[in-house]
Amino acid sequence: MAEELVVIPRNDRGSEVLSKAAAGLGHLKRMELREASQAMNAAVQLAPRNSHLHFLNALTYHLQAKQGDAQKMDVAIEGYLQALRLDPSNWIAREFLGLAHLDHRNFDEAKVHFSEVSMKASMPADKAAKRSASRVTSSGTRTCKGRSARKATRMLSSIG
Repeated sequence: MAEELVVIPRNDRGSEVLSKAAAGLGHLKRMELREASQAMNAAVQLAPRNSHLHFLNALTYHLQAKQGDAQKMDVAIEGYLQALRLDPSNWIAREFLGLAHLDHRNFDEAKVHFSEVSMKASMPADKAAKRSASRVTSSGTRTCKGRSARKATRMLSSIG
């Protein structure tokens, strides 16, 4: 069963948040990281309680760090932490937090986050499905499949 990543609440469809987030994702896909960062920061300012926008913003900083702007790694880590403060079940933010710590050569911290992701992955499928389904149906959100997580991981791998 594929996990789902909630990106933008449906009730924001057509809004400025959706527009900024979509623009940011487009820039991110083309590795236009400065433009992606500007758009993601604008989206986060408009929807500061959206954990997944914080994740995407952090991913943008992480990619900038991987391309040589080492100062961005601390910002990426803080962004992943903010995503987790807003939604502790945001496993993709936790996984990428582990990757950021790994890139930062903080192996003990990386191990902690990878272990937590692994424990969630080993949760019985029916329990995970019920938790995921109840979250999606009760919040009325737009989702994309776990392929996005794999794509983001490949982007990070291709750079460093």
